[in-house]
Amino acid sequence: MAISIRRKLGQEIETGGKVLNSNIVFENPSVNTLTHYLFSLKSGTVETERSAEDIMQNLFEKYSTFRTHVPVMDGKYVVLTGSTGSLGTHILSTLV
Repeated sequence: MAISIRRKLGQEIETGGKVLNSNIVFENPSVNTLTHYLFSLKSGTVETERSAEDIMQNLFEKYSTFRTHVPVMDGKYVVLTGSTGSLGTHILSTLV
Protein backbone atom coordinates (compact mmCIF):
# COMPACT_ATOMS: atom_id res chain seq x y z
CA MET A 1 0.00 0.00 0.00
CA ALA A 2 2.79 2.44 0.90
CA ILE A 3 4.49 1.79 -2.43
CA SER A 4 1.27 2.55 -4.30
CA ILE A 5 0.76 5.77 -2.35
CA ARG A 6 4.36 6.87 -3.03
CA ARG A 7 4.03 6.09 -6.73
CA LYS A 8 0.74 8.00 -7.02
CA LEU A 9 2.18 10.99 -5.13
CA GLY A 10 5.18 10.98 -7.47
CA GLN A 11 2.89 11.04 -10.49
CA GLU A 12 0.38 13.62 -9.28
CA ILE A 13 2.23 16.01 -6.95
CA GLU A 14 4.74 18.65 -8.04
CA THR A 15 7.75 18.30 -5.76
CA GLY A 16 9.97 21.01 -7.17
CA GLY A 17 12.13 18.50 -9.03
CA LYS A 18 12.97 16.51 -5.91
CA VAL A 19 12.58 12.75 -5.81
CA LEU A 20 10.36 11.25 -3.12
CA ASN A 21 12.25 8.78 -0.97
CA SER A 22 10.94 5.24 -0.62
CA ASN A 23 9.98 5.69 3.06
CA ILE A 24 7.93 8.88 2.61
CA VAL A 25 4.69 7.26 3.81
CA PHE A 26 6.33 5.70 6.88
CA GLU A 27 8.25 8.86 7.81
CA ASN A 28 5.08 10.98 7.48
CA PRO A 29 2.36 8.66 8.80
CA SER A 30 -0.53 11.14 8.95
CA VAL A 31 -2.16 13.16 6.20
CA ASN A 32 -1.19 16.34 8.02
CA THR A 33 2.53 15.53 8.28
CA LEU A 34 2.63 14.21 4.71
CA THR A 35 0.98 17.41 3.45
CA HIS A 36 3.46 19.60 5.33
CA TYR A 37 6.37 17.56 3.96
CA LEU A 38 5.13 17.73 0.35
CA PHE A 39 4.46 21.46 0.65
CA SER A 40 7.97 22.05 2.00
CA LEU A 41 9.42 20.09 -0.95
CA LYS A 42 7.48 22.17 -3.45
CA SER A 43 8.14 25.53 -1.81
CA GLY A 44 11.79 24.78 -1.07
CA THR A 45 11.45 25.51 2.63
CA VAL A 46 13.32 23.27 5.01
CA GLU A 47 11.39 21.80 7.88
CA THR A 48 13.53 21.35 10.95
CA GLU A 49 13.53 17.79 12.15
CA ARG A 50 12.35 17.41 15.71
CA SER A 51 14.23 15.13 18.04
CA ALA A 52 12.56 12.05 19.51
CA GLU A 53 12.86 13.63 22.95
CA ASP A 54 11.01 16.75 21.76
CA ILE A 55 8.24 14.67 20.23
CA MET A 56 7.90 12.60 23.41
CA GLN A 57 7.82 15.74 25.57
CA ASN A 58 5.03 17.20 23.44
CA LEU A 59 3.06 13.95 23.67
CA PHE A 60 3.61 13.84 27.42
CA GLU A 61 2.29 17.37 27.82
CA LYS A 62 -0.67 16.69 25.54
CA TYR A 63 -1.84 13.45 27.16
CA SER A 64 -0.87 13.83 30.83
CA THR A 65 -3.59 16.23 31.90
CA PHE A 66 -6.47 14.36 33.50
CA ARG A 67 -9.71 15.52 34.96
CA THR A 68 -10.47 14.41 38.50
CA HIS A 69 -12.76 11.41 38.51
CA VAL A 70 -15.85 11.80 40.67
CA PRO A 71 -17.51 8.42 41.20
CA VAL A 72 -21.30 8.27 41.10
CA MET A 73 -22.70 5.79 43.58
CA ASP A 74 -26.26 5.35 42.34
CA GLY A 75 -26.27 1.60 41.91
CA LYS A 76 -24.18 -1.54 41.89
CA TYR A 77 -21.12 -1.73 39.67
CA VAL A 78 -18.97 -4.69 38.69
CA VAL A 79 -15.61 -4.48 36.97
CA LEU A 80 -14.91 -7.49 34.80
CA THR A 81 -11.53 -7.99 33.15
CA GLY A 82 -10.45 -10.84 30.91
CA SER A 83 -13.81 -11.42 29.25
CA THR A 84 -12.36 -12.62 25.94
CA GLY A 85 -12.20 -16.29 26.91
CA SER A 86 -15.15 -18.65 27.20
CA LEU A 87 -15.40 -18.33 31.00
CA GLY A 88 -15.18 -14.53 30.89
CA THR A 89 -17.79 -14.36 28.14
CA HIS A 90 -20.11 -16.58 30.17
CA ILE A 91 -19.69 -14.39 33.27
CA LEU A 92 -20.28 -11.25 31.22
CA SER A 93 -23.47 -12.61 29.66
CA THR A 94 -24.68 -13.64 33.12
CA LEU A 95 -24.04 -10.17 34.53
CA VAL A 96 -25.70 -8.33 31.67
